[in-house]
Amino acid sequence: MKNRIALWPMLLAVAVSSACTAADTTTSPNVMAASAPASASKAPHAAVQVLLDEAVPQDWLVRVLAPLSASVRVDEETGGVISIPATGATLTIPAGAVHESTVITMTALPGSLVAFDYSPAGTKFKKPLNMQVDLGLTNWNGQPFSVVYFKSNDDIDEKRHKIKISEVLPVTVVGRTANYDLWHFSGYALSSSRR
Repeated sequence: MKNRIALWPMLLAVAVSSACTAADTTTSPNVMAASAPASASKAPHAAVQVLLDEAVPQDWLVRVLAPLSASVRVDEETGGVISIPATGATLTIPAGAVHESTVITMTALPGSLVAFDYSPAGTKFKKPLNMQVDLGLTNWNGQPFSVVYFKSNDDIDEKRHKIKISEVLPVTVVGRTANYDLWHFSGYALSSSRR
């Protein structure tokens, strides 16, 4: 039987430690969500595992009317960068991250939720990919948030403003840019809270 990890104690610890430090977020990274346990940080997929939980996603300031996609071909020796300027999103794929020549695609999903789909779905990486999102294009108000992984676009319920999630990832915010690492693909969203 899988164990459910309670994130409230970790989020409280992050909030208390954030309140006790006077770091300037324009020059110092600020962890905005529960980090993975130290023992997990050395392994791929260093994320906090959860069971069929739901997240309340962040919103775009301007609704994405249609899927916005960009792609790049990478191989073991050559990395690449994908950007979708309208969303302020940039995905950096380092050299050596993939096992063979692969076309990587990032899609900003249509709607008001800050959510991205990546393909090929199910791809696992030898090195983490780095994702950056300009929070100035979202409704982020400076409060802590998480990056959440969802397995399928069917897990998004735009009407209820919820996403069924499988993982919660650590995110760092510098200035107004969210920065997080991806070890595998399907979908990821910025989430202001979980229930």
